[in-house]
Amino acid sequence: MSTAKLKIYLAGPFFNDAQRSLIKALEMTLERVGYEVWSPSRDGIALRPDASNEDQKKVFDMNYHAINTCDMMVAVLEPNDTRIVDAAIATHTDTEPSTGMRVEFALLLKDKRLPQYSDIGTVWEMGIAYEQGKPTVAYYESHASRPNLMLAKSCHGLAIGLPELCVMVERASKGEASEYKGEIT
Repeated sequence: MSTAKLKIYLAGPFFNDAQRSLIKALEMTLERVGYEVWSPSRDGIALRPDASNEDQKKVFDMNYHAINTCDMMVAVLEPNDTRIVDAAIATHTDTEPSTGMRVEFALLLKDKRLPQYSDIGTVWEMGIAYEQGKPTVAYYESHASRPNLMLAKSCHGLAIGLPELCVMVERASKGEASEYKGEIT
């Protein structure tokens, strides 16, 4: 497949400035090396949370059509948000061996930021591409992120950083898969 004719669907969250900046950088990088990129962030229709059912359906149909007509997908799987966790992870009751007293304790995480990985819309889009046999390259900004098993095994490659993304996309466009063999979540 020639890169000049290869059409990439760029899936990823674009709900805040950092996400929009990352998507824009990926659009520019992929286009600069000769790919045609369809990005819901740029080429789609912006929706507000209170969008009408008709507008929601229009965006859904547009994105689904773009996935159907692309040659491959690049999916951004960076953490898309963080949340504060302040809850008991587990409670346990046991008997203290030396005194025979029953002891109850809880394991707590206080003010720990846990990343919420992979925008659910991006994950859905990846599933459609996989079902259609379209190569998908997952994109991460750093080695700190680890993929989910199902996402890792459904991709033709996992790229960390822009230079690696271009290499992985080129390989995937030739039908070459780079199986992920690292740690998973």
